[in-house]
Amino acid sequence: MRPLRLSRLGTKTKFHPQMNFLIMETDNLLPQVGDTNNRNNREEETAVVAMVAVFVASRFQFVFLVIAAVIVIVLIVCPVIFVVAGDL
Repeated sequence: MRPLRLSRLGTKTKFHPQMNFLIMETDNLLPQVGDTNNRNNREEETAVVAMVAVFVASRFQFVFLVIAAVIVIVLIVCPVIFVVAGDL
């Protein structure tokens, strides 16, 4: 699928279609004051941060899942095993 071009950002940067909703959502959080150049730069920075976050999350989802599983095992399962083993 072809990447979308978001002309309202005032740049020629291409964004992946999945980014579209993130950019639209984060636009409302930006300050509405200041000159247009500053605002366009902030919009572009916000869009880039959102794009990087989704890219990292999609590429390393399995790694994050493994890390979360290890944390759950260490914090919950291990103490339960030690308590049960201590009572025997």
